[in-house]
Amino acid sequence: MTTGEATCSRQILVCGDSVRTDRRYNFNRGERCPWGGERAAIAHREDGMPVCCDEWERAKVSKSPCDPLADADCDGIPNDEDVETLNAAPPSPR
Repeated sequence: MTTGEATCSRQILVCGDSVRTDRRYNFNRGERCPWGGERAAIAHREDGMPVCCDEWERAKVSKSPCDPLADADCDGIPNDEDVETLNAAPPSPR
């Protein structure tokens, strides 16, 4: 902690699957855990949108429309880089 380095973890549970992401950051440089909000929490639960587990399982096998274990919201951002893992960003205006 004296160096300002810390690690935060996020674990998302969907239909019996666990998607875990660990992120290192340095709070001395003003960095924050990307999904920690303003305050750090030891544990936090947030219910998301309903997920049909049959569709989730089919997508895991077929990888269509995407592999949910790699990109759960099919927005092209891998789960471990996506701050909003289960919410695709709205399309940008053209």
